[in-house]
Amino acid sequence: MSTRKRLLAALLCATLTLPAVAAADKTMPSEEAPATTDPAPKSLSEKEVQQLLTGRGMGMGRPAAVQGYPGPMHVLRQAEALDLDNDQIARTGALRQRVQSASRDLGARIVEAEHELDRILGQAPVDREQMHAKLDQIADLRAELRAAHLETHLDQAELLTESQRSRLEPHSPRGGQHHGEGRQQGEGGKMAQGSQRQAMQGGKRECNCSCGGSGKRQNRNSESRN
Repeated sequence: MSTRKRLLAALLCATLTLPAVAAADKTMPSEEAPATTDPAPKSLSEKEVQQLLTGRGMGMGRPAAVQGYPGPMHVLRQAEALDLDNDQIARTGALRQRVQSASRDLGARIVEAEHELDRILGQAPVDREQMHAKLDQIADLRAELRAAHLETHLDQAELLTESQRSRLEPHSPRGGQHHGEGRQQGEGGKMAQGSQRQAMQGGKRECNCSCGGSGKRQNRNSESRN
């Protein structure tokens, strides 16, 4: 296997969700939210808390994706078709790690702020000044989280040539082809699946991913609660 293919295989293996493999292989670590005994904040479901704490994309980069600014996973899945060089692959992987790290940190802060809002509302009488201050904090954190995802898409587009951008498979508004979510498709998807099989056949157990991004309905769920 060439250096480029080994690099791509390692990145895909480290970032793609492998639920079927993890279920079959109990020795393989799975991505989980930090252990907590606290129930979910009243404004969030358990699923939403899990997504925030594990750095899922939750569709936040989709507005950029549909405008032609792809996310890292969208690009990595099409690496062969786009003929990415080693530098592009490495820098794309770094973008993925950067946004995931930022998302986990911001997600944890959002969950904690929502818990604090619950505590404020649980007092009688409710301190409205504290309530509004906490709401402002939560709004700022959510805006920062969304910006982190959108900035990642813009940075990713800058790593590609005009020719590569023109050859990208289009983003599917419903399919979630974004840096933290979506189905494997095209040549990139086939390579990702092959890379995963090769890693498992070789006895590697290092895959541990949190980028499934299955929470694309998070915003609508939150709005419906309001």
